This record gives sequence, structure tokens and C-alpha cells, in this order.
Amino acid sequence: MRFEDFGDLWFTANSWKAAYTIAHGDPQAIIGERLAERRFNECKIKWDERFSDKEPKAYVHAFLEEKIKEAQKANAEKRKRDSQDIANTIVELYSDKDTVKEMDLTDLVDKAKELQGTKPAAEKR
Repeated sequence: MRFEDFGDLWFTANSWKAAYTIAHGDPQAIIGERLAERRFNECKIKWDERFSDKEPKAYVHAFLEEKIKEAQKANAEKRKRDSQDIANTIVELYSDKDTVKEMDLTDLVDKAKELQGTKPAAEKR
């Protein structure tokens, strides 16, 4: 749900797909399964309408670059809380090391950590 609130359509769809996979076949989770299936299908329709020609990796990179620019602008305008909120959300949502590596998001997450006021792991000593 947090990816959805943040606006990342690709990760939102994947989260709903994972929820469907978990609930699928469990008679006690039929409502959850249907909800996840419906929400995934909604995301897929949006994706196909807007980004069908775009690779998911390129989409996520462009999305995070835009969010980081938004945070930097907020920081420059002395809106520290807005900048921190965006940076914190990026660091929290994109914390799975395997996914970050697979999607090549390390540099973008490190930029968010810098905006957060923390140093990326490689720089800590």
C-alpha cells in the first residue's frame, strides 16, 4: 500500500501480485485474493495505458530521479520536512537489497540517504 501512496506504479503492481499469490487457494483469504487480483489488474491497465513501451527498470529509475529532484527542490526552498519525508520514504520502501541490486537502484537510494542526512553504507566507517 505504501508504494501506491508514494506513486510507484510498478512496485504497487508487484505488491498486489505478491498479495494475490499469498492468498491464492486459501479459503479463508478469498476476499483478500479477490481484492489483490482486482488491484493488480487496475495497476496493469494503468501501466499498459501509460508505460507499455517502457521497461520497468527505466520507469523506476525515472520515477525515483523525479522524487529525488522533488526532495532536493524542497530542501533548497527550506522545506526540510518535505525533503526528509520523501527521502525517508525512498529509503524505507526501497530497502530490499536484492531488489535494489536487481533494479540497479543503489545510487538513487544512496542519494536519498544523503538527503536524509545519513551516509550510504559504503561511506560509513
